Amino acid sequence: MSDQTYAFVDIETTGSSPTTSRITEVAIIIMRDHEVIDTFQSLVNPETSIPAFITKVTGIDEQLVKHAPTFGEIAQTVWEKLQDCIFVAHNVRFDYGLLKNEFKRYDIEFSAKTLCTVKLSRQLYPEHSRHGLDALVQRFNLNVENRHRALDDCQLMIDLWGLWHEADSENLMHSVKQQLRGPILPKNLAPEQVENLPRTPGVYYFYAEKDSIPIYIGKSVDIRKRVLSHFSGDHLSSKQAKMVGQIAHIDFHQTTGELGALLHEAEQIKEYLPVYNRQLRRMKTMYTLHLQETADYHTVEIKEIEPFEFLQHKNYYGSFRSQRDAKKVLENFVVELGLCEQGLGLSKGSAACFSHQLGKCHGACVGKVLPVKYNFTLQQALAKYKLKDWWFTGPIAIKESDDSQERSQVHFFDQWCYLGTLEAQSDEPLNLGDLHPPKFDMDHYKILQRFFRQPRPINTELIKLESLQTYPQ
Repeated sequence: MSDQTYAFVDIETTGSSPTTSRITEVAIIIMRDHEVIDTFQSLVNPETSIPAFITKVTGIDEQLVKHAPTFGEIAQTVWEKLQDCIFVAHNVRFDYGLLKNEFKRYDIEFSAKTLCTVKLSRQLYPEHSRHGLDALVQRFNLNVENRHRALDDCQLMIDLWGLWHEADSENLMHSVKQQLRGPILPKNLAPEQVENLPRTPGVYYFYAEKDSIPIYIGKSVDIRKRVLSHFSGDHLSSKQAKMVGQIAHIDFHQTTGELGALLHEAEQIKEYLPVYNRQLRRMKTMYTLHLQETADYHTVEIKEIEPFEFLQHKNYYGSFRSQRDAKKVLENFVVELGLCEQGLGLSKGSAACFSHQLGKCHGACVGKVLPVKYNFTLQQALAKYKLKDWWFTGPIAIKESDDSQERSQVHFFDQWCYLGTLEAQSDEPLNLGDLHPPKFDMDHYKILQRFFRQPRPINTELIKLESLQTYPQ
């Protein structure tokens, strides 16, 4: 590894977001064979304001960078300096992600192998709990003139590298090799946590330090591969970068196939409400489009209902998380189909609606459209939002086996409602009493719809039941 070229990089910025913060200073020290061969440093005009608290930390204010080049003016130079180098930084995920975003603003593709000196410090000195630059300066009695300035912080990394190499060069190179051959794990996550993950279908859980509730729940047909993908990306999303940085523990639940993973993920997200999961959350109430059939023009109202009510009314169309989402659908009916905003409950009045005055509504509000034609158009528009009829005469079970055929799970459904999953043991009958009562959930409906639309996996078996007492033992 000694013949590698390393670019030690430090960046000062306007904030802590890798996507929205801008660079105010960049420094690069190039090292090969443990010798510095090139140095680059420049203040950068961020083309935006610098918060006072940032100036207090770095000493960089707007006056200092007023006549400095923008990043666009030095981008090519920076890019050339970093070519064919291993990108080294203290908490490399932030510096690398932010620099990559800056390059992207100027349509420049940038990619490099990365090395984190925070992780190196943890690997080399696991007996210590603090590995920030300030802690390392104090521990190794390093001299620094302008802490939180890019070139000075870069030089600190060079000094640390020299000390680590002198103390135990073999261990340093071994730690470097470990990092370079795999993804960048969160600094608080033990490598064994990832190594112990199975390559099977299931659900995985991310936990923050000392947290009993997962911060994120995901699913995959290959748990280990999917988890590693969270750590291998460039984390262009500041939300994702923040989440990954908090991960201190990973747990998992194995299923026999993809269907079981999808169902379990949906259930677990609704139970735990992880802060970084926005999809699949349970809806205590939902909104639907309620068609009211009359002898004249049919009308629609946005109605708030309980999820269990959705199956009980033939004139309910669509399931929406908010009134605003439902309203957008109706507004599209006006624009695309010429339906009347008054009849859709978007406005009130007895004269021509405002959309008719704008030429959007075809005139149902003033009798210009025959009711039978208007009602047909409305019903056709609503049809795509209608819950599909249950295709079976009774409940069904889907038996899903793993690749070895040694383990099977049976998923039960009735009227699109998920009733639960039971482990199938060849020598034991299923305890159907462990199933829960039917309760409609739009996510379960969509999961089952997708399952039937796609070619059926070879490891699944559909079993039609007359009742929940007729499952073959």
